[in-house]
Amino acid sequence: MTKQIDPVEARQARQGRPVLIILAVSMALAFIAAWVMWGSVSDSETTAQLNTSPIVITGATE
Repeated sequence: MTKQIDPVEARQARQGRPVLIILAVSMALAFIAAWVMWGSVSDSETTAQLNTSPIVITGATE
């Protein structure tokens, strides 16, 4: 005959606050990583556009 195991004791992980903290920290790290990656891509495109524009100086010369 097999022994019955309580479903609460058979769970592999705890539920509650520690799981929520891990989820919140991992989401924050994912957002920071996405922000850094987006910033590195958008900065290079903006810098390339700014450096290729010609400089025109108008005005009277003495």
